[in-house]
Amino acid sequence: MSEFIQDYRRDKLINGFKESHSDWSQHEPAMVEILNQVTPSGYTVSQLVNAGLMSLEMVYATAKGLAPVNTDQIKTQAQHEVLQTLANTQRAGGGNAQASNPNPQASTEDPITVAIRKARG
Repeated sequence: MSEFIQDYRRDKLINGFKESHSDWSQHEPAMVEILNQVTPSGYTVSQLVNAGLMSLEMVYATAKGLAPVNTDQIKTQAQHEVLQTLANTQRAGGGNAQASNPNPQASTEDPITVAIRKARG
């Protein structure tokens, strides 16, 4: 009977997790790899999750951190943001279309690098 209760709790946990994370299926292969890893204690991560000592959230966050970053999408977004900022500056009358930096106090950090850092959370 206790095995039935454990199965029920596990199924409820997994279904709740899936409902709250719409992108879980993209990270499922990495999550499975992580769940099968043996920890220094000799238990698999899956066993620790089943025992309640680790959460699926931790496994999901780790898997999501291992996911490859879509750099093309980030570059496109960064370019759009840069062009929008330039257009807003020009509309406000405070900028010009020169290659030099019209605002020396503005950040000179690469917008693509900033966007990649934002995407990785």
